[in-house]
Amino acid sequence: MLPHIPKSRKSSTPKTTATVLFPVRESSRNISGWPMDRRVQRAILDVQKSILITTKQMADSANLSVDHFSRLFKKETGVSLHRYRKNVRLERARVFLESSELSIKELSTRAGFRDQSHFVRDFKKAYGLFPMRYRIHWRKINHSSNNIGNQRKDL
Repeated sequence: MLPHIPKSRKSSTPKTTATVLFPVRESSRNISGWPMDRRVQRAILDVQKSILITTKQMADSANLSVDHFSRLFKKETGVSLHRYRKNVRLERARVFLESSELSIKELSTRAGFRDQSHFVRDFKKAYGLFPMRYRIHWRKINHSSNNIGNQRKDL
C-alpha cells in the first residue's frame, strides 16, 4: 500500500492498489459466495503466470466460446476479463517500478503493455501518479522509513 502524500499536491495523490486490483479469492468462492467455476479459477492462474495468454486461448482451454467465457468470468468474479488482465499488468509494472531500474519503455513492455503511452495513461489513472513520479515517491518513502529503522537500531 502506498504511503500518504500531503494534500497540497492534489494531482499527485496516489490511489491504493486495493482499489485497482481484483483480489484472487483464496477461498475459491465467486462473488455470490458459491464455489467458483474451475474454468475461471484456471484462467485467473493462467493470467497471473503469463501476460501473453489471450482470451481465445483461455476460452479454448475451457471449451467455451470467447463471448461465453467472458460472460462466465464476469459473472463469477464481478469484474471483466479485460479489466482483470489490465490490473494484473498494472500490478506487475508497479512491482517493476519499485524493484528495478528498468526504463519506462522496457518496464511497460515486460509488464505486457503494447505501447508506452497506453501504459503511462493507465498507470496514472489507476495509481494517481505518473510512473516515474511513483518510482521517485516510493523510493523516497521507502528510503526514509529504512533510515528511521536504522536510527532506532543505533539507540
